[in-house]
Amino acid sequence: MLLLSRDYATKRRAFGKFLVEHSLHMRTLAELELETRGCMVLALELTALLGREECGQATNEEIHLLRLFTPVAKLYTAKKAMSVMSEGLESFGGQGYIEDTGLPTLFRDAQ
Repeated sequence: MLLLSRDYATKRRAFGKFLVEHSLHMRTLAELELETRGCMVLALELTALLGREECGQATNEEIHLLRLFTPVAKLYTAKKAMSVMSEGLESFGGQGYIEDTGLPTLFRDAQ
């Protein structure tokens, strides 16, 4: 959704300028990018912990962290996915809600 939103911002004009030239719009997209990358880092760190645990190289502390943070990360990333998808959909304006664009389908799939 973020790649589509960024691409759309280079093509759509509003108030005489492309959306990419509106600082508030780009700030919103940058915040969504940060949230998305943060969730990716969290997932990758947990994957690394899981790999160490499966190979028998994890410490007791790492095993406990893995058991604690796996469900927390699942909840957090799922909630963030919904908020990022919703905000990304809104970045398209009215076109984000038109079924023919396929964007509402992406939003529903994230649920």
